[in-house]
Amino acid sequence: MTTNPPVTIFRSGPAKWCMLAVAILAIGVAALSVMHAGPGLAQTGATLTSAEAHRKAATGELVIVDIRAPNEWAATGVAQRARLITMYQPSARFAARIKSLQDSGRQVGLICAAGVRSKRMQAFLARAGVTGVIDIGDGMTGGRRGRGWIRSGLPTRTYSPR
Repeated sequence: MTTNPPVTIFRSGPAKWCMLAVAILAIGVAALSVMHAGPGLAQTGATLTSAEAHRKAATGELVIVDIRAPNEWAATGVAQRARLITMYQPSARFAARIKSLQDSGRQVGLICAAGVRSKRMQAFLARAGVTGVIDIGDGMTGGRRGRGWIRSGLPTRTYSPR
């Protein structure tokens, strides 16, 4: 009885490594797509600039929620019409507070310092079932994603703890 050697698709090393690289790249792209996807409006990663958010808030279409910490609110001030709901609280409570704002029928936009935490919390809320939340991508101080609320000269108010 003779045994046949195992069948290999690629006998040469370079072709094998090329296919392995393509497979790894495909897995990476698929993983990124899943990480950034979510149901509803959040699936598209809805983002507004601070200037766009200011205009929508002025017409009553949008509730701006500043998710930074109180010491940050005190350091820079807060957007004139912003609700102050820090992300530094139990996650279920945070999600419930954002959901209750949505129940008013208005869109909710999250703002932080430079748009990193607001984007992260938008994704968290989508996973928690709170969809349609908008990321105000350039934040209060600006960064890679834009000028920011303050540098755009948009109105702020002083934060004072109660």
